Amino acid sequence: MTTDLSVPLYHYLCQKLGTEDVVKTRRLGYAIMDYIAPVSRLIPMTLFGRTFTMICSGSKAEGLDMKSSDLDIMFLIDLVNVVENPLEGSGLLSFIISSEHTKPGFVRLKLHYSVFQEVYKCCKVRDGNVFLSSEIWKTFHYSKLKKIIDVILHGPCVTTLNQSHDMVCCLRSKCWIEQAQKWVLRSRSWPSFELVSQIVSYGVLFVPIGSKDSLNGDLEWRISFSLAEKHLSYSFTHTQLLSYALLKILLKEVIDLNTFCKGLLCSYFIKNLIFWVLEEEVTSLKPKNFISYFNRLINRLRYYVEISFLPHYFISENNLFENRFNSFQHVSLKKLLTDIYQKGIYCFLNTESVSGFFATDLTSRKMLHGFDLELLNIPFDILTNIMKYSDISSNTLIVLFRRHKLFSHRYLYTLYWCALCQYIGHTSIGIQERCNKDQFKRYKRYLSYLTFGLQKDAITGWLCLASYFFSVDSFDTCLNLIDYILHKYCLDDPSGNEWHLGQTSNLEFQSVKCGVLNVHNIYRMHFVDSRGFTQCLMTKPLKLKLEFLDNLCIIGSPLVYTYFLRFMCCNNLRDYTGVQHALRDLKKLRKDREGDVNYCLELAYYTLKEYAQALKFFIIVADNLKSTIVVKVAEFADLIIKLDLVINKLKEELR
Repeated sequence: MTTDLSVPLYHYLCQKLGTEDVVKTRRLGYAIMDYIAPVSRLIPMTLFGRTFTMICSGSKAEGLDMKSSDLDIMFLIDLVNVVENPLEGSGLLSFIISSEHTKPGFVRLKLHYSVFQEVYKCCKVRDGNVFLSSEIWKTFHYSKLKKIIDVILHGPCVTTLNQSHDMVCCLRSKCWIEQAQKWVLRSRSWPSFELVSQIVSYGVLFVPIGSKDSLNGDLEWRISFSLAEKHLSYSFTHTQLLSYALLKILLKEVIDLNTFCKGLLCSYFIKNLIFWVLEEEVTSLKPKNFISYFNRLINRLRYYVEISFLPHYFISENNLFENRFNSFQHVSLKKLLTDIYQKGIYCFLNTESVSGFFATDLTSRKMLHGFDLELLNIPFDILTNIMKYSDISSNTLIVLFRRHKLFSHRYLYTLYWCALCQYIGHTSIGIQERCNKDQFKRYKRYLSYLTFGLQKDAITGWLCLASYFFSVDSFDTCLNLIDYILHKYCLDDPSGNEWHLGQTSNLEFQSVKCGVLNVHNIYRMHFVDSRGFTQCLMTKPLKLKLEFLDNLCIIGSPLVYTYFLRFMCCNNLRDYTGVQHALRDLKKLRKDREGDVNYCLELAYYTLKEYAQALKFFIIVADNLKSTIVVKVAEFADLIIKLDLVINKLKEELR
């Protein structure tokens, strides 16, 4: 029976969590962004004037996108040199690793040399030496982030309120440290010698948190192997990855729902468990063995809980279960794991993620072979996510071009190339120069970026180009582009799906499968990256040349934006028939895009000096923004202030 259900369960999890190709696409998307993302201008993370390097880790970067998955963003700075040997402590700022008076897995960082006097503000004197304080370091960066976004401190991380992102500012040793040297020398079949060598070359990281029961916890730093763990997870077969994901579902939706066991285990324990089992058990795992392998993992977890000892995979002397649970919690957890082991996969019968597996004919469940639409959404989800934290420039394209090597997923590079070109062109072409000659040079240079950006998707590149021509008063050209955009939409019903143009035919899907077309070809014919366009609009909003309100930074619908842009062009050309038609088309969109349309209508009536109508919409939009928008975002806070000014002015005008 177990063998009979293993393959259907494997297929179900592939459909639920991602096929092998989807997982690979997620990983490559984040890997590409690691190469090209330096660090934020939106989040000013700097240390002594030096910017950070950003690295993505966590479940999403490993290829899993589950309900509880988050994205860990690690900020590294090459300025800081962390070493064990004092003779290697060169550079502008260096620290020596000290393992004295610390538990395995933790260190203290002793200041060796610094040309920056400011570093002493983050240090404490202890035992006659100057140590970098993990507590001060963490609080320092938290205070900077808290000024601009809503975040909380969570362990060593700064976490967004919706828990979608964990950000940590960490340090790096480029050399493999002594505490983890035994891991390098262990005899095993997995991981391979080549992978071990690659991991050792990355070195290790240090995150700002100490041992809970240590007297020097404020000075201690935990050794992090996030980079090593990410590359180890990349070496998993898809079956092994899904078994890891199933254990995480078990943790979140079964174990943590037990009142007495909630919080006793965490996903990091699960990851270490998987690593140990893979290293010790040299077996070829196939889908037909999926359930039996899962049961072995549960049994191993029971064993570790029974002896209250789970060794850290890289530093085996570090017991991850130390002081984790009291005697009552220990008994409760053992009892629960025994119950789970006896039930087998039926422990998931009432879970949110897996209960659907039991609701259908299990033996008829098969893998769907064909084109996965998620391959279209993943790259832009990742790109939009990363661009919130990254400063994109022309140099970004050079780095991306040098990495353009992977033939199997080359469409990712092409797609990102076009997206970044659109972003650079949109944000750079309109910058004012001192003279007309320099302005023309800028136009010639960045028009080519906008041209490349036309290939990103079906619509947004054309909208960026139309926005530029509007900003330089070329209203006729802008209207021609708008007509072309609306022709591409071809929506008889304006409430239709504006992110998907036309029907994607089976022939096109088969062409992708056979390699005649790639995913990017499908995207630029049929799909609209509305989130990426909103990001461009936030960064470089269209200037409307109105007295108070001068941008459209909150518009999320490309279609609404297109109709409003047509209204503005017709109004500037004194085409009052076109103005009325544009207003009529905008009002047709109110049912499904009320917030965006209300904002555009308030600006339209204000432009037409119909102040009574404008005031009604101004009040609606202002109240909505104040109740839903995070005012710490600079663009939105500024917009709310301006809306209040306009409302007060209009009330005085209408008295």
